[in-house]
Amino acid sequence: MSIATATNNLPAQLTSFIGREKEIREAKEKLLSAKLLTLIGPGGTGKTRLSIQLGMEVLPNFTDGVWFIELAPLADPALILQTIASVLNVRAQMGVSLKDIVIDYLRAKNLLLIFDNCEHLVEASAQLADEFLHHAPNLKIIASSREALGIGGETVYRVPSLSLPNQAAASREALAGFESIQLFVDRARAANPKFDLTEKNASAVAQICRRLDGIPLALELAAARVTVFSAEQIATRLDDRFKLLTGGSRTALPRQQTLRALIDWSYDMLSEDERALLRRLSVFAGGWVFEAAESICNDLDVLSLLTQLVNKSLVTMDDEGDEPRYRLLETVRQYARDKLMEAGEAEEMRNRHLDYFVQLTESAEQALIGYAALSWINRLEAESDNLRAAFEWGMETNVVTVLTMAHALQYFWYRRGYETEGRRWAGQALEKIQNLPAVEGDLSTSAGARQRMLVTAKAWQAISFLATSQGDFLVANAASQKCQELARQLGDKRLLATELAFLVATKMMSGDTTYEDSVIEEIVNIARESNDPFALSVAHGMIGLNMLWKSQDARIANEHVSKGLALLKKYPTSFLADDDAFWVGNGGKISGKIR
Repeated sequence: MSIATATNNLPAQLTSFIGREKEIREAKEKLLSAKLLTLIGPGGTGKTRLSIQLGMEVLPNFTDGVWFIELAPLADPALILQTIASVLNVRAQMGVSLKDIVIDYLRAKNLLLIFDNCEHLVEASAQLADEFLHHAPNLKIIASSREALGIGGETVYRVPSLSLPNQAAASREALAGFESIQLFVDRARAANPKFDLTEKNASAVAQICRRLDGIPLALELAAARVTVFSAEQIATRLDDRFKLLTGGSRTALPRQQTLRALIDWSYDMLSEDERALLRRLSVFAGGWVFEAAESICNDLDVLSLLTQLVNKSLVTMDDEGDEPRYRLLETVRQYARDKLMEAGEAEEMRNRHLDYFVQLTESAEQALIGYAALSWINRLEAESDNLRAAFEWGMETNVVTVLTMAHALQYFWYRRGYETEGRRWAGQALEKIQNLPAVEGDLSTSAGARQRMLVTAKAWQAISFLATSQGDFLVANAASQKCQELARQLGDKRLLATELAFLVATKMMSGDTTYEDSVIEEIVNIARESNDPFALSVAHGMIGLNMLWKSQDARIANEHVSKGLALLKKYPTSFLADDDAFWVGNGGKISGKIR
């Protein structure tokens, strides 16, 4: 039976249906066993188009047809039933309620109803669907909404964005197989027949698709701009995407003609507290864990509100890692960020965001040299974008926090090969703090003066350590000398002992054996005075390394290394992981797993 002759009112589609083979296949499989299949997802992801295409493909399965019920134009829930009756050509009868007439009509029918755009009438839609399904055994319903209807027998299918190329894909050939690229190119050609995907514009087209999160409506609005801009120009203007992405089809719903209007539609349906949380979540870059959201939004019921935002498809959740991570599509994030600024909350929330990540990095500092090092490295890797956002804000508002984080993250940067980035942040912060007015008071009377000097010293230590790992021994030695000088002024024996030990290690690595054994003795003495097991363990390790480096008694050298290892095992987080020792003495030879 062809669509043209079938009993249906499915809207004719004037543009090609791109991709979605996987989604159509999965949705059809779910519809076989489901009475109600709800397609959910953010605005613009193509739920309506997918439901229509699905209706076309399953049409032969329904002898009484497939009927499309468009709810988006309706504002009054009472009009839903009247609209359904009109589509089904069911007429009112005196003395009988319209609902009973519609239910009686559906009772004996084998048909599919498609409720399109239910989110603003979700309760009324759910109630009608529930009643229909209880009385009509051969009825099936497909609903498209930004949240599930929440009734018995419902199967929810989350409609994803179109497939996206990764950062490495930049050639015309590599991009051709991705749905988002195909849609953009198809719609761009419709707007400008001369447009084509070329090696020259491939990178820009890929950037457009990634930054618009593969959202079909956003891609269509962007593609329409090829009449006045090149792909490269469109990509550079996406920071002001709400101004750029306007002018959709004149026959589309008003909220589908501009990207801002589309998100306005979702935002306006939220409660005040849901709006507040959505705005505040925009301070996160690259996603967040629940603990982070709860920490910086502690005046809201984050558990309940975040659940609602996930249910309404404004927040997405990824549960493939060690713990679930949440994120906003970048378009939603930019919208929410604008709302945050309009509400006058941006500065306070960025301060809270910075405070949280300062505390996180300080918690990570000791763990990065312990048994939990790998899990912490992975956790910090997942927060890389947030850490960079915190650094950027700290550089503007509180450079001391930048220096604090720079020291805490040195082992993370080292393990991940991010030494250059770490040196850049620490160096910029040191340069900035040197230009700040001096803190009143001296080290004995001013906690502020002492704190500033301490974080400065530790930042120099981080630069020394990172420069050493890159083989930049000239910079490493200079930074080490500055750290030592400040540590002596502070009387911080732990910092001084560890820095002197690292300096000797730097000299060894650079082939410099001119230092005296008295330096090693000083390291041990200072470490003992610090009463810190970490500093003392490093000192013993340096004695062993020094003796082996200078071909001295290997047995005694290994005894010192063993003492160092024993001390580290007593350290609160334990410096050693099962298979990753910073140094291990073995038969007069040193082996160390660097990464």
